[in-house]
Amino acid sequence: MKASHITRPALTTVALVALGTATLTVMTFWAGPMEAGGEPDANGASYARPKLVAAGVEITLAVKDSTVLRAGDQPVFELTASNTDCRPAELTVGVTISALAPVDRLSRTPSMPAKLWQCDQSVALKANETKIFTLSAGIALPTNRVILVTLQEGKTLDKTLPEGSLDNATRTTGNLSPKPGVVALSFSTAASPRQAKG
Repeated sequence: MKASHITRPALTTVALVALGTATLTVMTFWAGPMEAGGEPDANGASYARPKLVAAGVEITLAVKDSTVLRAGDQPVFELTASNTDCRPAELTVGVTISALAPVDRLSRTPSMPAKLWQCDQSVALKANETKIFTLSAGIALPTNRVILVTLQEGKTLDKTLPEGSLDNATRTTGNLSPKPGVVALSFSTAASPRQAKG
């Protein structure tokens, strides 16, 4: 029987590729929430929550009652808007839920997220006022997907212009091109090994 001629560099390369593949698999199919605050952290570490800032208003999104969302759940969110300006603010915030299929390791084309639900929430705040809005999606989350919940600035009413002299379309700023958004929440609906056995 001939001895196998596998060099040490070749073994190192194989080990690195296997480690990278295992890491990618765990990240893709991880059943727990990936967003900060979904599960209690054992070390007590605190994380900055993603925030959208528009027209002097800071906007964050969280799952109501800090519920861990799973496949089949109908998500309910709390949108918190805080006006940091000394003037009133009025704007629209777009909230979108998208689902991303697990990555196929044999495919070179990344999967595109599919939009599941969208809501345009009107926000009107006095100077230095904070409000919390409850948003019920009313859709069941699909299984084995990475769920992305994004915030995006919509139309902003320009309060510095006279209301009677211009129509709403003219007084509205920022509605000609889409504004960049932020991913407020991301989590997976893949079943954990314990759930799959049960």
